[in-house]
Amino acid sequence: MDVYTLNRIKESRQYHPITTEVIHGWDQIADLSLNAVEVCEKGFDSVWDAQFTTFLLNNFKEGFSIGRKRMKTRGIKSRFVIEFTQDNIDTFDLYDLGEIRHLDGIRGNFGIMDSRCYMMYILLIDNQPPAQGVFSNYKPLVEKQQRLFEQLWDIGISVPSRIRELERQGSKFIITNPDEIDNEIKCLVEQSRKELLIFSSAKILNRVLQNNDVNFLNCLSYLIKNDTSIKFLIDAVDERLIKVIDSINKTTKTNKIHLEFMNRLVGNFDEMVVLSDNKHMIQIKYTQHGQLEATCSEERHQIFVQEIMFEKYWNEFQSLSKATTTNF
Repeated sequence: MDVYTLNRIKESRQYHPITTEVIHGWDQIADLSLNAVEVCEKGFDSVWDAQFTTFLLNNFKEGFSIGRKRMKTRGIKSRFVIEFTQDNIDTFDLYDLGEIRHLDGIRGNFGIMDSRCYMMYILLIDNQPPAQGVFSNYKPLVEKQQRLFEQLWDIGISVPSRIRELERQGSKFIITNPDEIDNEIKCLVEQSRKELLIFSSAKILNRVLQNNDVNFLNCLSYLIKNDTSIKFLIDAVDERLIKVIDSINKTTKTNKIHLEFMNRLVGNFDEMVVLSDNKHMIQIKYTQHGQLEATCSEERHQIFVQEIMFEKYWNEFQSLSKATTTNF
């Protein structure tokens, strides 16, 4: 976002110009965020993942205190959906900032002001300011993201409930054997009938495909021919994957595999999530020792959160792509 556009947005109380743009640098992000506190008329709805929460608690407690007093004076109300963990729950002392609920599996951070302005923040390095963001006052995008917030809010749990949950938290079921991970992915893909969503870092996806290339791609070809909806969101452009998907898409005249690259909207993304038919999920991450581990789940709550986060990024990408070719 150029300085001229930034100043016009602030001067108009973030009403004009109607735009969706990438923000580069913490200075612009902080400037727009502080301006939002001053011009807000009704309230904020915000979503913070564990990484962003830790960054804010370590660096901006004083700023929160000032903002909280200002919002109380003006009667501004706020709602927060936050991922509380063992590491941040004890240090969180901002309960009077607004209404707060917890959700596991949040990925990404965003805020909505007065249901008319949307901002998303990208953290590339732990405990460092966001390097990029997205600002939008484009009504169709804001409305979509507001609906996603309401869904997340509805399934969130209270902070006291989360504290009790952490106190009795036990072990989780994980798979670490590479062959077993390959088999789980293959089975999950094969059983898809209506919809397959894959949200992944290119690094992990390529590592998985190295061991399971033929089977995985054959499964995709079979699904696409049987009208299964397939969407990929990848964090970085991958020419090899583009060629593979194009090759599969040429086998059918109707249904297509949708592939989008989110390098402008995703920061340090180091996992792979596969969702099948709103019923099954496998989440693959690296351990501290550089090995892959996978968590399989049929828990509806967890799957629903991942689906909402997928849709969040999909909406952002579509709207940002449109903004680059359209004069609002």
